[in-house]
Amino acid sequence: MSLIHDVVKGMAYLHNSEVMVHGKLRSCNCLIDGRFVLKISDFGLKTLTTPSEIIKDNVYYMKLLWVAPELLPLTVVPGTPATQKGDVYSFAIILEEIVVRGGPFEDARQTMIPQDILSRVVSREVPPFRPTVGNRACQEDLLELMERSWADNPDDRPTFEAIRGVIRYIRNFIFLDRKRDVNNLLIE
Repeated sequence: MSLIHDVVKGMAYLHNSEVMVHGKLRSCNCLIDGRFVLKISDFGLKTLTTPSEIIKDNVYYMKLLWVAPELLPLTVVPGTPATQKGDVYSFAIILEEIVVRGGPFEDARQTMIPQDILSRVVSREVPPFRPTVGNRACQEDLLELMERSWADNPDDRPTFEAIRGVIRYIRNFIFLDRKRDVNNLLIE
């Protein structure tokens, strides 16, 4: 939960700064320092590629798995506008990676290539095509936060300030639960 809290804290700060939006939030842009504190990188940088330099291979489509559905049609031109709600969607995909201990859309990628996954996401299916976490151990509040954060309608996604409150609640709940477990062990 500490690393998740660090992402949320960093993104809340970024969204309230002059930068205002990350636009390329992915797990590879979440770096962990020597004290196990997560730092967000690769924000505020202009793209160095031009449309003619883009090679649409598997790596290209993999990078798009973190992009919000409303922004996917715009990704054909580098430097397309990024949004705070798009960053929230990207955060939800990172949460999925943490829960499943794999990559984005981990379960879907067992049977589909990234380009096919993106086609389903961009088609705005009902219900929306999103990653599955299956029966993996995940606190219900965290799962609900993940699902709200990748909502199809960007207006239905929470802000990072709201997410920060939910993460704080979950962390406190886990702490109290562990403290209760330790007390029970001491009593026995």
